[in-house]
Amino acid sequence: MKSKESFYGWRIVLGAVLVLAVTGPAGVAIANIYQSSVTEALNISNAQFSISNTLILGVSVFFGSWISGLLAKNFKKVFMIASLIYGLSYIAFGLVNNAWLFYLLSFIVGFGFLSTSTMAMSILISNWFVEKRGLALSIALSGVGIGGIIWSPVVTSLINSIGWRGSYMTYGAIMLAITLLVGHFIFVEKPEDMAYKP
Repeated sequence: MKSKESFYGWRIVLGAVLVLAVTGPAGVAIANIYQSSVTEALNISNAQFSISNTLILGVSVFFGSWISGLLAKNFKKVFMIASLIYGLSYIAFGLVNNAWLFYLLSFIVGFGFLSTSTMAMSILISNWFVEKRGLALSIALSGVGIGGIIWSPVVTSLINSIGWRGSYMTYGAIMLAITLLVGHFIFVEKPEDMAYKP
């Protein structure tokens, strides 16, 4: 087994911070920044817009145990597919012209959010850590807060400069790049795959 000093698990933690910094806020936290622009463009009320958040979070409630089972069986494959779904659906938000398509995409985004965010990173880090699992999880989950601090002003600026459609597309493209690169080059499902012990 490889030495503790070179333990790859901390790279997994860093990768989780990067992933959560982009996937976490996109799901719900920064949604309200888009609200006034989207409601005006689609001619819907604020209450109708909030249905989008309900759909995203509803996926977690109804499909959480199923997705966690899939992640536990084949983390990398599920994560990579979910990253594609999440990023492309987010980009597609910028193309919608009616509320029903917006709701459909929100439902799909919910699967991406669930499969790439907090639950997914907790499963991955639990595979890699035993003794310092709490520390590793707390560092990784800080990515959500870090991302919220970073993306809130960035998205506001993007909406003001290129519009809400362009902002959705830009964020989605950045999300795709980060999640797919980290998933491919950093994430390894189990320490045994690299001759480590958890």
